Amino acid sequence: MANIIEYKGYQAKIEYSSEDKVFFGKVLDISDTIIFEINNSNEVESVFKNVIDDYLDMCSKINKEPSKKFSGNFNVRISPELHKKAVKNARLSNITLNKYIENAIEAYANKRSGFYTLNLHFYDNYDADRKELSKIKRELWTKSVCIKRSDRNVSYFQ
Repeated sequence: MANIIEYKGYQAKIEYSSEDKVFFGKVLDISDTIIFEINNSNEVESVFKNVIDDYLDMCSKINKEPSKKFSGNFNVRISPELHKKAVKNARLSNITLNKYIENAIEAYANKRSGFYTLNLHFYDNYDADRKELSKIKRELWTKSVCIKRSDRNVSYFQ
């Protein structure tokens, strides 16, 4: 269990202090620090919603952007073997390593939200590619999902 709750696009991590016998939460990804306490576990979501609503009202009144800005740059540490595989796969896909990693993260992030994107790589063997696409479609349709194909990307969602 991740202990993450969400409201209006904002998230908070909820933890329990056995020493103080209270739940507490910290709002994530904002430029300010908001930590709140809850005595009753049944009130966690309602208190969090009130905290977010109050914070958004305050930001609106002082004309402040509440969300933390993300630069799009970060360091990732992986094993040398995985790094090598990623470089080779990116090269075979005729894309940069950055684009390869971006696609992988986007696919995983979309999977977590119920939307998936498949990047199919078309090589010289058209019949094999067509068979693979048909296999994917059959598999996905059995899971009651919708497929949309555009150029070399196939997107599907539940």
